[in-house]
Amino acid sequence: MKKLFILISFSLVFMISCGEIEQEQMDLKGKLFQFEVNVINSPFTSNDTKSDVPYAEGEFVVDLEITAKDFYGDTVEDIASNLKIYTSTGSCKPSIIEKSAFVNGKVNITVSLLKTYGTSFVVVEDLEGNIGISDEEKKFFFKELDIYDIQIPSSDSSTASNFYNDHYIKISQNVDLDTGVKHNNLLVTHASGSGMYVIDTDRLDVDGAASDADGVTTGDNTGACMIKSNGQWVKNPNFIGFSTVFIYSRNAPINYDGDSSVGAGEEEFSYLRSGHKLDWFSGNLVEFPPGISNGMTELGFPIWEMLDGETELPAEVLDERMTHIPVCELEHSDFVIKGNSTLIKNLEKYESNIVTIKDVVVGDFDKDNKDYKIYSQWQVYPTGTDMNASLKPTFRVVSITGASEFDDLFKDGTIGKGTEITEITGILHHVYAELWVIYLRDNCDIKLKDGSLGGWNEKIASECNK
Repeated sequence: MKKLFILISFSLVFMISCGEIEQEQMDLKGKLFQFEVNVINSPFTSNDTKSDVPYAEGEFVVDLEITAKDFYGDTVEDIASNLKIYTSTGSCKPSIIEKSAFVNGKVNITVSLLKTYGTSFVVVEDLEGNIGISDEEKKFFFKELDIYDIQIPSSDSSTASNFYNDHYIKISQNVDLDTGVKHNNLLVTHASGSGMYVIDTDRLDVDGAASDADGVTTGDNTGACMIKSNGQWVKNPNFIGFSTVFIYSRNAPINYDGDSSVGAGEEEFSYLRSGHKLDWFSGNLVEFPPGISNGMTELGFPIWEMLDGETELPAEVLDERMTHIPVCELEHSDFVIKGNSTLIKNLEKYESNIVTIKDVVVGDFDKDNKDYKIYSQWQVYPTGTDMNASLKPTFRVVSITGASEFDDLFKDGTIGKGTEITEITGILHHVYAELWVIYLRDNCDIKLKDGSLGGWNEKIASECNK
């Protein structure tokens, strides 16, 4: 009797369990479980996963068929929410699929994918966490970007940002296996206490010889604002710009034996400086400050690696490389007065470059001025500008970062509003909208018209051979 009772009990439990499973299975039938994402048309002619998508072809457009499926793979017609659509490397356009676009559980849509470094695939997801990923055999492998790609503004005239903002990117020196030509020669033009400025010297063929003393002629000078003519620097009629980018490392950039990772133990390290070359760098591309569509293009949370042997190079070699880097001469017409934004886009092409402006005067200034007291910035106007006309200039200068001795002349009253300056040179940094700052690198970057003031010109003549 006891055995019979156990057998009956077991049978009842088994029947109940089976019933519960069957009920759960019935509950799953017709209920949205996942999305099937099929690539039905793309620039690929085959499913070759190693085909590189060249950037020169513009936006990478893919036709997708998205189907809502239940647990058993049957089509589900009831779509409760809109879908987010993105790629494994960032966003795509459009970024939302309206639930109303589905017809009988399906939608056909054309999307433009973000062409960032590495392998990419399409992901769709609804508010409930139901997800779908494009065909495994049709992942897209994109070639690496270059600095021009991440700096060139959107074609939208209302913004200076571009399609790659807020996405992870990687840029590295590489060699075209077909031609043997190197691409992305990455040279540090300046290193500060918060990061470094890197230029792609492949676009700086300024004189038909190696722009970076490497012995490589690229034939491309579209990134060079100035070129050599009979041994003299002159403006380049082919200049397009967008060849330099700021890498924000928060602290002075360093090299740990080829590894830039912070916290690399007790390894020996050195600080990067102008003239050093990088093998690669990567990070999150942003337009700073956040929410500003035409601020400073920069890479945050970066990692990088220098070329082998760079840390052993003597200063003379690094300095010689810098003699091939053009200094961009800005005209007074490049100044933007507040309220006139027509020239903002023109200045974008110079962003992060070494620039020089001539014949300017110091604007409103005293040592308790907010701009100076908080940000160490002082204003400059083109010579002859009516500074009493309530006009706010585009350019401000920060001298304390590299020419702190010049800053002392402000503090002791030797120079102030109206002081004439013959020449200012430094790194052009975009703060936001109409405001641009020139960061001086050292004492040699500024020359006064009245050389007797503080004995400044005599000082730099001895230090800088000016």
